[in-house]
Amino acid sequence: MKHLTYLFLLFSLPLFFGCSQDVEEGIEEDVPDVTVTLQNFGVSAWRITAIEGATGLADVNTDNPDITLEVGKRYKFINLGRLSHPLDFRDTDEGFLLAQGASSGSFANDTEVNARINEESITFTLTQELYDALATYNCAIHAVMRGNFVKTEPQVPEPDVVITFVNSGSSAWRITSVTGATDIVSLNMDNATLTLTKGLRYKFINQGGAGHPLQLINASNTVLLSKNSGSFNAANGVDLVVEGNDFTFTLTDGLGNETNKYRCGVHTGSMVGNITVN
Repeated sequence: MKHLTYLFLLFSLPLFFGCSQDVEEGIEEDVPDVTVTLQNFGVSAWRITAIEGATGLADVNTDNPDITLEVGKRYKFINLGRLSHPLDFRDTDEGFLLAQGASSGSFANDTEVNARINEESITFTLTQELYDALATYNCAIHAVMRGNFVKTEPQVPEPDVVITFVNSGSSAWRITSVTGATDIVSLNMDNATLTLTKGLRYKFINQGGAGHPLQLINASNTVLLSKNSGSFNAANGVDLVVEGNDFTFTLTDGLGNETNKYRCGVHTGSMVGNITVN
């Protein structure tokens, strides 16, 4: 009987410890871009005691300071007042968007916001929709503990090189002008080979209009970048900006490694030119 007990314990140990280890390894760490630590000043005000990951976001150790947020970043607000001073974010009509305490908030279950809320903190991604709604941060119990959010759009750099494309009927692209670079293409030639450089920011002006949507594609004809959709349209660092039929982008290493041709999304067999990437 004693031997059977030892055997049971021997075979049970890997099950207990193995399962626990697998669970721990499966947990993804949520690392915010910016962490803001709030402390209540009695029951009269919020004060920010620390900011990590940003500068100029708010004044530290002042009562209810304005806080500047940026679309696309992930924030963590640590509330040292905890549930004695539950933190919430509201819109201009006092509607709860995210909240500690009783109200879950209208963005609490939004998958893109990906809110994680507990008695210590609120962590969230500032989507465009949340950005548009966000107005104030508050204590749910003490109405004077209230401050405003100041929101700012990400600063997108200006292009280094501007390239103008025009259609020659439906048979070819012609590049009519280039500013910011020399010797990267033969102008006014049908489907001329274009040379791009990684790390530079480009603006493609498409004078072919909506009937000739301009695209970047790879060797397998997969669309990488266009005004409508592409596998790199939302990629980090590309910073795509679409204006009508034109688009501006940064040629990142990842995008540059795949870029092979430019083409018209409608006339894919005739309006297509090679791209060389340096």
